[in-house]
Parts: sequence; C-alpha cells; structure tokens
Amino acid sequence: MSLDLYAGPLFRYYLGDWENVAQRYAREHGLQYISVDPEGETAEPDGKLEPDTVRAAVNDWREVMTEGLGTNISEPLDWDESSEAPHFTDRPHWNGYAALMLLAAHEEHPEIDPPVTVPDEWREDDAYVQSTVRDFSTTEYIQILAAELWLPTRFEFTFKFIDLTGRHICIGSAPEMLGQLKILNERTYKGQEWDLKSWREELPKPEGPFDVAARYGMSVFMDLTQRAIDNRLPLRLDY
Repeated sequence: MSLDLYAGPLFRYYLGDWENVAQRYAREHGLQYISVDPEGETAEPDGKLEPDTVRAAVNDWREVMTEGLGTNISEPLDWDESSEAPHFTDRPHWNGYAALMLLAAHEEHPEIDPPVTVPDEWREDDAYVQSTVRDFSTTEYIQILAAELWLPTRFEFTFKFIDLTGRHICIGSAPEMLGQLKILNERTYKGQEWDLKSWREELPKPEGPFDVAARYGMSVFMDLTQRAIDNRLPLRLDY
C-alpha cells in the first residue's frame, strides 16, 4: 500500500480524478497501472458519480464544518473547488512519512536516541509515544503528528470530523503545518531551498539511513504544503 500527498479540490479527489506519481509515470511511459486497495482488491474510481453532485456535497460539508467550529475560527473555511483549480501530488513513501514523524518526536525528546534506520513499528518508538500521549496534548508539532487533512485556513489547533466517506479524520491548518515544518527544519537539518531540492534525489529505502528518509519526507511535505497554500487548496494524505 502506497502513501501519497494530494493538494487540490476535494471533489476531484473523491471522484478519483487525479493521478499519483506512479500513475503519471505509467501514463507517460505507456505502461499499465493497477491500483489495489487495502483489502487486496483492484481499486477503480466510481464512474457513476457526477462532478457537480460531489462538489455540492463538499461545499455542504464545508459549511457544516464552519458552523461547527463557530468562534474557534476567525473566518469561514474556504478553498478552491472549481473545475479550473489545479491539483498537485507527490509520494513521500511510508518511510519518508514515518521518518518525518519520528524526527519531530525526537526533536522534542533529545534525551532519547533517534533510530539509525526507520523501524517497521515506528509508532512504538519511545519518543513518538511521548509526543503523542494524551491525544497529542503535549506536542508543539501537532499539525505534523496528528492531522491527515490540512485546510488552507489559519487556525492553531487540530480537530476531528467525519469526512465524506464516513471516516473520522483529524484536520489541521496548512499554514500552521508549514510553520511547524519550518521550525522543525531549522532545529534539525537547517536545509536551505537548494538543500530541500537535493534531498529529493535519493529515495528512502527500507532499512536505509534514517536521515535520508527524514530529509526526503521533509522536502515532500514542505513543497506540497506550500503549493496548497499558494493555490488555496486542501492537502491530504492518501493511502
């Protein structure tokens, strides 16, 4: 099962009207791409859904969420759900994502030695457990560690809500997420713009160096989060 980042209109995401990096590579090279869901079944977009119907559902969902947040936000939630809106995708890979999570946790807990490679059971890492204890109430990296959908509106907290598929998800703020990524980068690798680009040149590998995976994950997340903010788009994990 792969892990992708998607920045774009949510109606397009739910329609399956977007390409991950592997799909794009297959199309550009004349190859066949087969998507398999977590149950091992071939996953295909539901062609019965109409774009306008899904867009209306997203807009209704956004209004309900805005009403529920009330005075916790200074302005209504808003982003581009038009057909003309761009979308962007990238693949941090599970190793890159896990390493980024552990990088944040170990920055908060320097007394715990970081791993040399990304462990398979990374959620059992002592620093990660301490940073995520009591529903993430002790971490300053909550946008990085807790959320899986980030909206292009600034608010300092994360919250749980039901998405259009009926899943309970944790939602955060893309501007706050980018700020926390920048703080984490400054406290750890101190990568400049050219460093962030060079970190993408080496893919994270199973049992490969932790720092390579963490830098790769950092670069992917900073790039897609910035794109989401610049284009007023939601950003979300896809797996």
